[in-house]
Amino acid sequence: MQTAVRTIKRKKNTKKHFRQAVKKVGIICVALISLILSLDTVYGEIETHRGKQKTLDIETSCVAGSPTALITWSRDNGAITYRYALHRAPPSGEWSEIVTTIIATSYMDVFFPEGPGVYQYKLVSYSALGKISYSEVVSADIPACPSLDDPTTENPTLPPPPTDTTPPAKDDNLIRNSSLTTTDADGNPQYWSRGGWGTNTRIYRYPVPGVDDSSAAKVDITSFTDGDAKWYFDDVPVTPGNTYEFSHAYKANVDTKLFMRFETSEGYAYKELGNIPKSDDWTTHIIDITAPTGASLMTLFHAIMSVGSLTVDSYMLREQENSTPAEPAPQEPAPSPTEPAPDSPATSADGHYVMLNAITWEENPLQNIPLDHVSEVTYFVLSVNSAGNLMGGNESLEKKFIADAHAKGKKATLSVAGGAQNVADITSAIMNNRQAFINNIDARLRQFGYDGVVLDIENTELPSHAMPELIKQLRIKIGPAPIIGAYVQHWQMNTVHDRLEEAADALTWIAPMIYDFSYTVTDLKSLVLAWLPKVKGDKSKLLAGVAVNYETGLTVEQYMDVLRWIDEQGLGGVGIWQNAIFTKPWQDAQSAVWPQVP
Repeated sequence: MQTAVRTIKRKKNTKKHFRQAVKKVGIICVALISLILSLDTVYGEIETHRGKQKTLDIETSCVAGSPTALITWSRDNGAITYRYALHRAPPSGEWSEIVTTIIATSYMDVFFPEGPGVYQYKLVSYSALGKISYSEVVSADIPACPSLDDPTTENPTLPPPPTDTTPPAKDDNLIRNSSLTTTDADGNPQYWSRGGWGTNTRIYRYPVPGVDDSSAAKVDITSFTDGDAKWYFDDVPVTPGNTYEFSHAYKANVDTKLFMRFETSEGYAYKELGNIPKSDDWTTHIIDITAPTGASLMTLFHAIMSVGSLTVDSYMLREQENSTPAEPAPQEPAPSPTEPAPDSPATSADGHYVMLNAITWEENPLQNIPLDHVSEVTYFVLSVNSAGNLMGGNESLEKKFIADAHAKGKKATLSVAGGAQNVADITSAIMNNRQAFINNIDARLRQFGYDGVVLDIENTELPSHAMPELIKQLRIKIGPAPIIGAYVQHWQMNTVHDRLEEAADALTWIAPMIYDFSYTVTDLKSLVLAWLPKVKGDKSKLLAGVAVNYETGLTVEQYMDVLRWIDEQGLGGVGIWQNAIFTKPWQDAQSAVWPQVP
């Protein structure tokens, strides 16, 4: 009887296990069918996209004396594309991948290894299963940009001044082709230019319907991170101190801004003239403008600075009858072409440039900084996370640091990254989140009043194009005045910094770090000079990066020897690691060789 019961139970259990097995098989079959259908859909989408060439739009311009190319494209409608890769061929014709991971739909190219000429671009779309398609090949004529020895603006589009600078009669409109009715050989309004800077997608349209005819000009921004876009008329001659009435008609679906650009003997300068409210209908904007002291030429920018549209027409600039020329203000004589600019770290009769790292991590950070013995002191250091954010700041400490430096007439800069920086994070910030990294540096400089930034990016395996691109794009963002310094490791000269000379014009100085390894003073001198080609032979931009009173630092006598050698070579100066060990014996030694520092 017990045996029969066990047999019945075993049969029941067997049936139960069989039903469970059938259920699992059914679930697996359903999953397989779903997978097959989804793969069929994906392959169908891929086949749909194959043969469909994505169109690239390229806009070239000159920014801070250097060429740029903004490449934009549209996102695929389907969800299968998750990455884009941009390829480029210089005039010699050798294709290479310049951006390996792009999830955005635009890229600004600032590095052109063969100089001006025709470069070709194409885009590859990727899905999880591989390449989907290549775009059409689009050519861009990269311009030879004029050198800007003393730029004074973030907007570097500098058209040549009009050849005829004779002012018309006072009752005439100073703006040529003021209603945009005459077209030049390129299809643009004659005596007008397109302008723009920053990271945004700009579309210029001309002609479009205007106030009374079809000759207005329009600009759209379809994606925006920073910068602006505008149409503007050629510079017109003005008299310093005289008042001018300016008017024009516009339509805009967003608020915009008006700027004045004027030229003096020292170059271009800019002034914001206020906001202009959006208007769906044609509206006339009128404002009186006084030409600044020293101004000889002037134009005005009605700029759009967000996603939206702006259309302009019917310009007028007329000198008012009661204008009285102002007495010109006395000006400092401009430096001769052979002299360094005032903010350059070049040597001079008055002293030598001394840059000092001021550390922030000891018990009493930023104490005993010998400001009388330095030209620039940098707050060392803010780290960077993978998203490009600056980490570890201290608002009260930073502001006091800057105030103390400025009270002594010294420059205060911000150092980022440093030797303890996580290499994977700084690599990600530069390669994948560069614009955010740049924007965060710019915001920090503006928020606290720093005089610039020191890039102390060490121990990475960045591709050789990354650092010059970062530096040039950073210069575009922060403008021409702030310091951009770079500490560099000597063993990365032919790897990470192999192409650093391409950013030489954007750099204020570089300092090869000759410490933290065994060397002789002769080695130090040789290693520093090896970097001279990286600043295109400009000795004023080359600092000797040294340590003193340190395990691998210089003795008092060695430091004096190096300072004398810098004099002999005509180099810019020194970058010193760091304030806690730059003590009185070395300060006195420096004063004996260099009695003054700027």
